[in-house]
Amino acid sequence: MTPIETFCDRVSDQLRSGGNCSVVGPPGSGKTWILERVRESISSGSMDAARVDLQSCRSGSDAIRALLGAIVGGTAEIPSLVGWRDLRTRLDLAPAPILIVDEFDAVERFPDGADFLRNLREQVQYGGARGLRLLVASRRPLRLLEERLRGISTLDSVFAPFHAPLLERSDIRLLWPTVATSGRRVSAVLDWSGGVAHLCKLYCDAVAGGADPSSVDVARSSWASRMADYLEAIGLWETVSQYALGPVLKEAPLDRARLVAMHVIPSDWRDGGRGLWDFEPLVDEIRHRNLFFESWGDVGRHEVAGRRLAVELLDQTSWRNGDHPAYAILAQSTARAREAGVDNPSLADAIGYLEEGQVWAVVSRSWGLPQRRLEPDDPKYWRSRFSHIGGVGSLRGVRRNFDASLCCSYAEEMIEQRRLLGAQAPSSGNLSGRRLAEPLDGVELELREAPAKRRRLARRLGAVLGAAAAIATIVQVVREIL
Repeated sequence: MTPIETFCDRVSDQLRSGGNCSVVGPPGSGKTWILERVRESISSGSMDAARVDLQSCRSGSDAIRALLGAIVGGTAEIPSLVGWRDLRTRLDLAPAPILIVDEFDAVERFPDGADFLRNLREQVQYGGARGLRLLVASRRPLRLLEERLRGISTLDSVFAPFHAPLLERSDIRLLWPTVATSGRRVSAVLDWSGGVAHLCKLYCDAVAGGADPSSVDVARSSWASRMADYLEAIGLWETVSQYALGPVLKEAPLDRARLVAMHVIPSDWRDGGRGLWDFEPLVDEIRHRNLFFESWGDVGRHEVAGRRLAVELLDQTSWRNGDHPAYAILAQSTARAREAGVDNPSLADAIGYLEEGQVWAVVSRSWGLPQRRLEPDDPKYWRSRFSHIGGVGSLRGVRRNFDASLCCSYAEEMIEQRRLLGAQAPSSGNLSGRRLAEPLDGVELELREAPAKRRRLARRLGAVLGAAAAIATIVQVVREIL
């Protein structure tokens, strides 16, 4: 039995035992498919299951009519105006089926949404004694949905939550056997889709139809944008931005638990578990929306300052020349700016589209400054990295943050130096007077005088990370073979 089959069976068993269930997940996570699978499983036994889609309802009254119609087998004989009393009367007459409600968060746009949720809570409790059970699918957790409309949450306590999973290799083989003919092709599906059910279907349908999978790349980018909107709407944007851009400086345990439940991040980074964090389109979308890093804490603000100083102090013309020491980096960021629709990018655009941490590489190469990274001797830095993202999948992030941390220290020194000396931009490569290089002396001296014990710790951590990288490579090769 594949993971998605096991998931559906767990939901079905919960309903058979008399409980109510909610299937929660982001857009494209396969909630509707899961509901249909559970309905087939329930209906194949001795129980009846009726499905209602609230997306077509415009108010709570429409929703009540749809629920009542599902119970009696149609809405033709149901008056246009019905209330909760009519639904309760129908439950008194005969055993009720299992009601499967899709697009439950459509309640949010009902003018009487708060009243609908309050009455539904009473109806679930009343109908439960008469055999009524509900299975609802919603993008938002029921607690957040009800708190948004009513200010309090009571409905969530009577529903067992199930979070729609990402698809695994065996799921791909089960659902699309004509496409998943080899381990390599299964890996291609998962690499392109990240295990998101909607994207898996798009990719497999394209391949089965003989089309180039790249023909649906636009749909993948669109999903990443919708997912970012979703994370922002449910209040997880600041937390997920920190994961995308650098050290986690501020994180609530509840936010982390929600991201784990949604399969955005694995429960333990060290076990190599897969999550949407391995899905580059989503990470790129988060980075793009946080281009100036204003939303993710102190490190981001320092990087913003470093970028602004680089724009003001770098030569405004020579950076376009192929002989410029930082030309390769700036050419890449200029290309990204053009891809984003910027015509004739300026130096400010090129600096703005640098990846996090790269501004230090630009200024150090432009002005001939020492190129070295901060050693990992800050306990707070390592504690934040290893308590959250310190596993196999974080090697690139750790390396990136060496540059980001040095950029922050440099930005602080440059801000202070500029405040004291005034804004006089040096020409490219001209630091012979060391007017702007002098602040780096303190940074370099601090690095040279770092305690030997901390340096040994850094070397040990480097060895651990190296071993972890090797293990990750071996595991990936084995997975592809299987």
